[in-house]
Amino acid sequence: MKKFLVVLFLFVTVFAYSFKYENYQEMSINDLVKMVESAAKENEDGGLTIFNSFIGLPVTLDEYPSAEKDKKYEQEIRMFTYWFEMPENFFGSVITNKLPNGYELVMVFQNSIAQHLKNDVKKGEKIGVYAFLGGYDSSSKRILIMVSAFNTKADYKRRNIKPIWERM
Repeated sequence: MKKFLVVLFLFVTVFAYSFKYENYQEMSINDLVKMVESAAKENEDGGLTIFNSFIGLPVTLDEYPSAEKDKKYEQEIRMFTYWFEMPENFFGSVITNKLPNGYELVMVFQNSIAQHLKNDVKKGEKIGVYAFLGGYDSSSKRILIMVSAFNTKADYKRRNIKPIWERM
């Protein structure tokens, strides 16, 4: 799992600079669960399915899409928002939450974002994350996401701003 998280972090970091936020499609958690279930059915071997976060195309570890396919799926970027309660104990840069139907959502935060969470967000406060879908392990029903930004509901009221995903 640790190796998978490192690979995912590097993958997202390398390509994040070329990403165009205006093309993203907002998803609900229910949409996310449907998408990973569908991808798991396509992946006959089961186990781990990696998502190309920037084009929304599910691929397996040994089968990556060609450049032609990349262009075809360019408009299908999968990003979503998720509101949850800040846990009491938050160490490192990973938070795990239980979802409906027995799913587990593993949120990986970049170090700078994790540091802001620890310093600026009160325990038990609701926060919203803006994230890329990273992977899905059908054997453990784990969905992995890479968080690129977060906001609290208090941020919106205090600053009188739109959520970050509406401003991109």
